[in-house]
Amino acid sequence: LKRIGFTHCLGLRCDYQKIWDSGADAFPDSEENIREGREMLNQALENELQIVATLSPGSWLRTADVGKPFHRVDRSGKHYLRDDISGLFPQVQDFVFNTGTAMSRAYGAHPALSAALLHSEVRDDSQVSFLPIDKETYREATGEEIPDEVTNKNGIQWEKIAGFPKNRVIADDDPILKFLKWFWQKGDGWNELHSRLNDGLKQHAHVGFWTFYDPAVR
Repeated sequence: LKRIGFTHCLGLRCDYQKIWDSGADAFPDSEENIREGREMLNQALENELQIVATLSPGSWLRTADVGKPFHRVDRSGKHYLRDDISGLFPQVQDFVFNTGTAMSRAYGAHPALSAALLHSEVRDDSQVSFLPIDKETYREATGEEIPDEVTNKNGIQWEKIAGFPKNRVIADDDPILKFLKWFWQKGDGWNELHSRLNDGLKQHAHVGFWTFYDPAVR
């Protein structure tokens, strides 16, 4: 790695089930595996390389049995073919924060742990959800209901919208536009989950530790 010019590489493991079961006081792995992880960090430091942890607790919940209650549903109440979790549930947000804190508790002070990649490539599977918490959260945020025309995250063809302006210019407070802006910024919950994971990782991290989300920096 040094010879061909790399300065950083991915490393470290995390047992998400252990963190889910242990909660706020969790460690990210067994004592033996944590010891091996710290030995790897020592080796990296000796060779002037930095380690980047890659963490996807929210993605793990997509396939874990404990994540099923948080899966998104369509208007008919059916699960999507590509399962994804709603990031609005407090239990999901706490788990993501606890994951970051657990990793920070075990490794955060080590100078060779330079950064963390947060939830790489998750938005492709995100979709508009009609769980009670999704509808209630939008109602609380805007005082409105999710527009009947909305069925997915990708917008609606203008030809299918009754009374669409002939000049194809819509108002800033258009109900469909308002919902989709809310969905992408807050409503699907992933931005909040990234932030919660970041906040957990910073609990015991050394000065200069940083995080990133794949598509935003590529």
